Amino acid sequence: MATGERISRQKAIEIIGAFSELIDRDNTINRATICGSLRRGCKSVGDAEIVIIPNYPKNDCLNEHTLQHSLFQSDTGDEPYTRECTNLLWRTLDRLVEEKVIQKAIYTDKNGRETNRWGKKFRSVCLPNNPFKIELYTAQPYNYGAIVCIRTGPADFSKMMVTRLRDYGMFLDQGIVWKCGDYGHREMIGVSDEFMFFELCRLAYLKPQNR
Repeated sequence: MATGERISRQKAIEIIGAFSELIDRDNTINRATICGSLRRGCKSVGDAEIVIIPNYPKNDCLNEHTLQHSLFQSDTGDEPYTRECTNLLWRTLDRLVEEKVIQKAIYTDKNGRETNRWGKKFRSVCLPNNPFKIELYTAQPYNYGAIVCIRTGPADFSKMMVTRLRDYGMFLDQGIVWKCGDYGHREMIGVSDEFMFFELCRLAYLKPQNR
């Protein structure tokens, strides 16, 4: 949900373009979609939401910038194996913050304290001397479509989609769609694009501007 002062759509696109040039130099992104109100075609926006499948180095070397990254289905087919992989995007963001090229976005909680959003799956940044927030949500090929749809919104539409999943014996957990089975068993369902997510919810695809 947008928390900042609204700016024009064109200005937001210019800011995202400047930010993209900084991170594209290190080949950090495999796939990305601008979501939120920008994707829905709003003329003014309070922030930018981008869903990203980040790149990882081939050697998967471990360091302080690692994420637990689920890649492989287990032998039983219900839970994915996990292994630690370096997220090149997060490494680049850390370096750019240290070099003062970008800065961590500042939020104010309900008690008036300033906080940052700088976690394993979600980070929020600003360009220097510019309060406009660029919120970055990481995904993987198996849940990219679900996260893109949910982050596109609006909020009521996203809630409706999650409800429809439950109506058809599925649920969303940590951005992953799961199918409910007998005796507490669950099976992960891959959702690589939005069309698949709409099919699971048994709805015809709606363009973002019509949601």
